[in-house]
Amino acid sequence: MTAITEITLDNHHRVSWDEFMRRYDPDNITQSSDWLLFQQAAGKAVTALAAFPGEQKSADLSQAAMIAGVIREELVLGKLRKFFWYIPRGPIIAGGNQISAEMLQALATDLHQRAHNSLFTHIEPAWEGNAAGSAFKEAGFSLSFKHLAPQETVVVPLARTDEELLASVHPKHRYNIRLAQKKGVTVRAFDAFDEQSFADFWALMHATGERQQFGIHGRQYYAELLRFFMPSRKAMLWSAYYEGRCIASHIIFYQGSTVTYLHGGMDYAHRSVMAPILIHWATMQEARDRGYIQYDLWGIDAQRWPSLSLFKKRFGGTIVHYAGSFDAVYQPLPYAAYRAITQLRKKK
Repeated sequence: MTAITEITLDNHHRVSWDEFMRRYDPDNITQSSDWLLFQQAAGKAVTALAAFPGEQKSADLSQAAMIAGVIREELVLGKLRKFFWYIPRGPIIAGGNQISAEMLQALATDLHQRAHNSLFTHIEPAWEGNAAGSAFKEAGFSLSFKHLAPQETVVVPLARTDEELLASVHPKHRYNIRLAQKKGVTVRAFDAFDEQSFADFWALMHATGERQQFGIHGRQYYAELLRFFMPSRKAMLWSAYYEGRCIASHIIFYQGSTVTYLHGGMDYAHRSVMAPILIHWATMQEARDRGYIQYDLWGIDAQRWPSLSLFKKRFGGTIVHYAGSFDAVYQPLPYAAYRAITQLRKKK
């Protein structure tokens, strides 16, 4: 028996939530209370849930077996407006425990009961490998046809000297780091929101999204992301300059012992001076000097982004494979329509 309790992320429960995260998954960005509250501030409905063994519901997270930050995502299917529940890189399981089918089933049932017009619950756990697949299957989940977050990433260990870090980098990247420095590219980190540096970032991000034909958020989303996380230094904007002009810019996130590259864009006309490589190199050096242990390049996918994936792999590091994406479907017919529409859009 598993009891599910909703947790209000007020000041008191935020401390308990973050303590649970520190104990069991300290480097997880998207299940942190800060991330959930940012999503709320960005206009999304967010629900924080905790699972307890037995029938006793509680708000004491020290006794919880699992927590899950859930985001409501809207869908438009023709003239119908639907939504689904999304648990990014979660749920978080108390140390030493394995996710059970009973826990997953209780979670999916609770979310369905909260809103009967929900289409499905979509879970993308942060666990590596596929050991939990049988638990999802037993709980009534199926493998999803769609990933909202990349299912592989490259993680570079940072606790090394510059020489050791460079030795693990592909020779072409080593050459291009030196080339960018020789060409006079400079890198600057912003730890407070600055209108001009953000305008530079947005112009580059927008142009990169259009050129590479991948979806990006709106301008306001990135601005609010930086305004929300910069005061606590959980996010910084790193920009590269060449001949007095910003030609590449990245949003970098800091959580636990991990630094993560979240978003970035570049000026394609100046691609030959290798500014993005120099930003990554400078970010890794600074993160290591501040005591961070690893640098997560956030996502690779050899089929969807072959060139970008190769670029990230050339920084060395370990390729991490996540467990996959799973759906608990509540409305089979609309879900089938959503699937068909999504796959049709992919072909265009």
